Amino acid sequence: MKRRTHWLRNVLWLTAWAVVLVAVWQWRWLRDEYVLRTYQPRPDVVQLLDGVELTSAGLAALYRSDPIIDDKLSFAQHCPTESAGLELGCYDGGQIFILRIDNNQLAPEMKAVLVHEMLHAVWADLPANRRQELTERVQYYYQQEATQDIDLVERMAGYTETEPGEESNELHSILGSEQTELPVSLEEHYSLYIGNRQAIVGYHEQYSAVFEKQLSELKRN
Repeated sequence: MKRRTHWLRNVLWLTAWAVVLVAVWQWRWLRDEYVLRTYQPRPDVVQLLDGVELTSAGLAALYRSDPIIDDKLSFAQHCPTESAGLELGCYDGGQIFILRIDNNQLAPEMKAVLVHEMLHAVWADLPANRRQELTERVQYYYQQEATQDIDLVERMAGYTETEPGEESNELHSILGSEQTELPVSLEEHYSLYIGNRQAIVGYHEQYSAVFEKQLSELKRN
């Protein structure tokens, strides 16, 4: 009887350790599954997600960040910035804040901003070695291709001034939500989180076209 009890105790001990090891190995997956099953997004966020195809990993990153859509006053409090540029969203303290855009022609940009900020959450959660690998990839692409984009160069100069050290983080979000064509290695990375990246880029391009048109009309008047 003692030998059987001892054997049973060993089996239980080994089983418990096996469970712990599996949990440590798969803790990100377990955490994301829990978030996906338990988190209840706000109704306006659910509405904003219409037409935004995120994978389970992307949706989990978004939900972990408890996104909030703010009016102008609340947004200014949640996302104080020194940037002279127009800020439509931020990822601060592990949470996503999106500025509500009431103009129906410009409102699709909220979807692109939501993905942009979700990618900040992804970046923050990446292991250090993976983040370094992506830093090299986005910086190489920027140096080889995107420096021809004057607007992007100016944006990155602004980030260098206001958020030194976060340039690769910002590039990671900008490229994933705004750039039409990317190297295969980056497309494969973004596909882990975004089901249809071109749709997100389309929302941003639609916003940019309307914004530039309205800006030109204001300048003429």
